[in-house]
Amino acid sequence: MGYPDGRLKPWMSLLFKKEIRLRHIGSPCFMFHCKYVKHVQWDAYKCADYRIIKGLSILIPNIKVIAKLLILLNNSGGRGKLKDIEV
Repeated sequence: MGYPDGRLKPWMSLLFKKEIRLRHIGSPCFMFHCKYVKHVQWDAYKCADYRIIKGLSILIPNIKVIAKLLILLNNSGGRGKLKDIEV
């Protein structure tokens, strides 16, 4: 996941170690097979994406890493606020 200012998440050093750290991962950075969906629940609290990803990383036995920028964000993050949505 890339930001307009060039920052990337997760850091490459963490990516290859398959290390999931708070504030170093985001929801566009992962996908998983639907057979695991019953084991996780996205809650309404801050950092829910981290908790889901961390939980899945423990649960899923064979994690594949794709070291390629696939998502480019159009802002620097809104910290859960709706600033990217026109109302």
